[in-house]
Amino acid sequence: PLSPDTVAALRERLPAGAGTANPVDLAGAGEADLAAYARVADGLLHSGDADAVVLTGYFGDYASANPAQAEDECRVAHDLADASLAAGRALVVHTMARDTPALAVLRERGIPVYERIEQAASALAAAAGTAAAAPRPPAPHTAPTATYPLGDGGYESVRELLASYGLAFPAAEFVTDADAAVDAAHRTGYPLALKAMGLAHKTEAGGVALGLGDAGALRAAFARMRAATGAARYAVEAMATPPYARELIVGVRRDASFGPVVMVGAGGVTAELHADTALALAPLTPARARALLLELRHAPLLTGWRGAPAVHLEAAAAAVCAVARAAADHPELADLEVNPLLVHPGGAIALDAHAVPVR
Repeated sequence: PLSPDTVAALRERLPAGAGTANPVDLAGAGEADLAAYARVADGLLHSGDADAVVLTGYFGDYASANPAQAEDECRVAHDLADASLAAGRALVVHTMARDTPALAVLRERGIPVYERIEQAASALAAAAGTAAAAPRPPAPHTAPTATYPLGDGGYESVRELLASYGLAFPAAEFVTDADAAVDAAHRTGYPLALKAMGLAHKTEAGGVALGLGDAGALRAAFARMRAATGAARYAVEAMATPPYARELIVGVRRDASFGPVVMVGAGGVTAELHADTALALAPLTPARARALLLELRHAPLLTGWRGAPAVHLEAAAAAVCAVARAAADHPELADLEVNPLLVHPGGAIALDAHAVPVR
């Protein structure tokens, strides 16, 4: 989907009957004004919503029916090439015309021209595959990434990785016995949560105890948890209970065709039950992450439901971007997930995370 800003810009450049979704339908605007092709392509190439633009239809053939349009069509061809060059993004042209002056201009300027849309699609697929295989330098605005591959997908190491991307977590220490847990609690403070490490679904396995208010409750919970799970390592973590909080899930899966794909949705222990999710390719801009959150059926709970204050959408979007960027920067991870991500009027904080290394 195109962002609301891009759609608004397209509406200003096209007649009322034009389609401003993806794909964009010029609705005859090209026949009325050939420059519309360049205006729309320029807007899409510079929007940040697209890595490449395919122009498909009659362009290049107008002068065949009306030779008086040859000069205008060639000028627009130059404008199309200029737009691609300035944006640094690929423009591919599929047209029913053959060997016209305008098409000669496009080819001379390095714009690929194809007679069949299948050829254009195949060329883009090959270009995308080549780009994906090449080293990608980190964007200048991102925080420095971890200098090591993440081999362990457990909470402790994934938490460290995501914190380096700016994702907030409650204060925590990781221990192996009850005495160390009580000692850690003096630093994290009560009430606290105790979590068994190495479990996919901690709650169902008896690997989570919440709201422990003193050392006695902590020792009792530790004994029960060790008996139930047999875990070797545990997290002693401060409780995070901000008012008006909502639980989200943020996951990234590395798809063989598309690369890292981000999923956001209603989270917590009922994430699978709600099945309310939205998808996009990683990494994300903050605007795209915010738009994903607003696509959810549960979005009214985020924006203020029945008098409740809205959550901090910018902080929620930034947290989604952090998870997406971490996954994109670490190809050794097949999956990366934060659940729940607690979003509230004051910000966003992750309460659990795990990853699955590529096998």
